[in-house]
Amino acid sequence: MSSPGTAAEPVIDRKLLDNPVPVYSPGAFVQGLLRQHHVPVARQWATQARQLEDRIHQLCLAPPHRESVALQAARQAWTQTTLKWVQLSAVSIGPLIERRTARHIDFQPVRPALIDKAVKAPPADVRAMDTVGSPAKGLPALEWLLWQQPVQAHHPACHYAELVAADLTIEATAVQHAFETLARQDWLDREQDASALMGEVINQWLGAIEQLRWREIGKPLASTPAGQLPAFSRSASGQSPVGFWLAQWHSIRTLAASASDTRPPQDGTRLIAVNLYLMGRGHYLAAQALERSTLLADQQLQALRAEADTRAIQQAIQGLEQMQQRVQDQVAPALQISIGFSDSDGD
Repeated sequence: MSSPGTAAEPVIDRKLLDNPVPVYSPGAFVQGLLRQHHVPVARQWATQARQLEDRIHQLCLAPPHRESVALQAARQAWTQTTLKWVQLSAVSIGPLIERRTARHIDFQPVRPALIDKAVKAPPADVRAMDTVGSPAKGLPALEWLLWQQPVQAHHPACHYAELVAADLTIEATAVQHAFETLARQDWLDREQDASALMGEVINQWLGAIEQLRWREIGKPLASTPAGQLPAFSRSASGQSPVGFWLAQWHSIRTLAASASDTRPPQDGTRLIAVNLYLMGRGHYLAAQALERSTLLADQQLQALRAEADTRAIQQAIQGLEQMQQRVQDQVAPALQISIGFSDSDGD
């Protein structure tokens, strides 16, 4: 029994102790993450990007009586492509950082004046898209061209949208191939490299929690006058941001914790969540704190229904903040990983 005025010692949940977990290596952690998360999502993103390029091409060729349907199909393809991109880039590692993919295809905020300039004087072909600045291309530019100034078939703006979509497909395909190459390596035999990459993963994962909490949700909310709706990212399409938040959260949650009462994964055959890695090394309190804070944040984010529900949003922000604190105070020290800072693209 704790003495008056002192906090009670945390108690480890019995189920954590009753379900033995192997001692995982950094190589097993990295290999599972690449093969079971980044590669599959990168493939899905590249597939969606190709579909988006095709839908925009069909829109640009559409006869008048089919133009409205073609526009809706292109918009749906943009949404699906963006959701997969958000899911992949939530924890940006390896090729995404080396290629600076976020700056290339997701620079925010978009610059409408630069888009208009590119429409009037477009590059000769997709190979010349490097001459166009990042604020006038990528997913934000396509969002603008599909919603704010909807492109019309057989119009110069539609031709430029085709070039932007083709450029996006090239980048998505290159990222897919780069992740596949990275995942084919035997990380179990490269412990030093695996340890370095695991440190990068943990830092980017913590940064993802902060970006979702502040850049995507908290900052727009805090900077909006009372009575007005915040200008969240991707608001040009008029869609609720909740779906994009949940796509980002899905990757954060997947890496954070898996059920501790299920059969532990074998090396490289399944993704090894951070909580299981901690348990395997005897850090039960840190694993428990991560599990509980992840569950709380998940419940609060899943409860969101609309961006106008500021009370629910504030609760979600608090849940993410608590999770972030647990990672900084308990998880990172247990993993013996130094926490640094990662740059965010855009402004």
